[in-house]
Amino acid sequence: MDEDTFDVLNAAEIEHYVLSLRPSKIDELGTEFWLQTHEFMQKLSQQAVLEASEHREEVVKELMATHSKVSVLVHEAICISVWREKVLPELLRLEENIKDTFLVYCVLFHEATAVALLETVLFHGDSCEALGDTAVDLLDYCMPLIYQICAGYKSPKEPSEASPMDSIKDQEMIICFNIGMRCISILQYLIESMERLYTHHDVPLLLVHLLEVRPWERTDPKHPGRKLKFSDGQWIEVKGEDVLKLTRTEGQVWLALRQILLRESCARLYDFSDFRRSQLQKVLRYMTDPLLDQVSPLIDLKQFLCHLQISSGPSSTRKPLILEVIPEIRKNFLDWGSRKWRKIAKIQLGTFFQKDQGSIQKMAQSLSSAYNLDVLDRLGGDMAKCAGCGDPAPKRCSRCKTEWYCGRECQVKCWSNHKQVCNSVVEAAEYIGKKETETKQNITTQEII
Repeated sequence: MDEDTFDVLNAAEIEHYVLSLRPSKIDELGTEFWLQTHEFMQKLSQQAVLEASEHREEVVKELMATHSKVSVLVHEAICISVWREKVLPELLRLEENIKDTFLVYCVLFHEATAVALLETVLFHGDSCEALGDTAVDLLDYCMPLIYQICAGYKSPKEPSEASPMDSIKDQEMIICFNIGMRCISILQYLIESMERLYTHHDVPLLLVHLLEVRPWERTDPKHPGRKLKFSDGQWIEVKGEDVLKLTRTEGQVWLALRQILLRESCARLYDFSDFRRSQLQKVLRYMTDPLLDQVSPLIDLKQFLCHLQISSGPSSTRKPLILEVIPEIRKNFLDWGSRKWRKIAKIQLGTFFQKDQGSIQKMAQSLSSAYNLDVLDRLGGDMAKCAGCGDPAPKRCSRCKTEWYCGRECQVKCWSNHKQVCNSVVEAAEYIGKKETETKQNITTQEII
């Protein structure tokens, strides 16, 4: 291995973490045992991204497929989605005085981590095959989230205006939007192996709708003249020729539409009714020369749609009898928790909104390596953006280590807005440091005695 190679986990740790993964239960979310599972998955996701982005041997992907753990990721994503739909609203109704949201955010982020790892490993066909019947559950999980992002991105409230409850709802909204964008990639990977895309979900028309509403683009609410595009998990400003450049997500939607319509089984399974024909032809106006220059395989799609436009009458091909696998994971969760979601929330109330600072400190310490800032910076790729002007920022705030600035002027300008967040982060860090010192002193004293 090269000396410059950076790894989150070594080969032995990867195998141990993969073998340790097991499906979570809703009633154990937030427990000490579950936090270890979250840490393992977070580190595996980071390592998988490093291996894929640096074109190395993808050890995480190979071991996930070999040990049949890809389906566990699907289970984890669905488990958290059911929890945030059924249990989280009950928790927020039961607890009026919310002070700490750290553990709630960890659970919400666990869903995003599972989907991110799925997106990375499913790029390869053998991982899709390793899903088996769970692919049906994954498809049914992805579809509502993709429909949800068709409504567009809603900006969260300003930190100064947001209550802790608002912060939780904003975090959930942002995470669900990010997951939905990743689900588009997953959908493309599933197209090759699933006929349910035609028979149960009208995926071709969903892709057309995505290309019309373009949820990966928006206008900056603070600067109406600035155009933003969603790329690599963040909104970036685009100018000039960059406005016409496709983002990765937009390119995947176009390729997915081509893939699903030009498949041999499409004519056999998909009923091209007059309504569907008219909807599909809407994308022809977007298939301009700049687009075709960037994604040349779309020329075949344009020819197909033009042919569909001049052909007459609906498809009359007799559809075959199809026996489908029914998704079970979500149904099993809903059956298990039927009529007892509030009872579960009451049990978890003390876990998620506990007042014991010692327990909070212990959780923060256990996850400190999983959320290592140096690792996250390495995975981020591009240089961080200045919190003041948006330009590349080489300097991080010396107090909280979360915000970045290009210079002293921007730091001073943003300080009033950032001060409350910065102070809370610093206070938490100082508290943990103080407790660590006290613990070491107590151990030393006991050894002397």
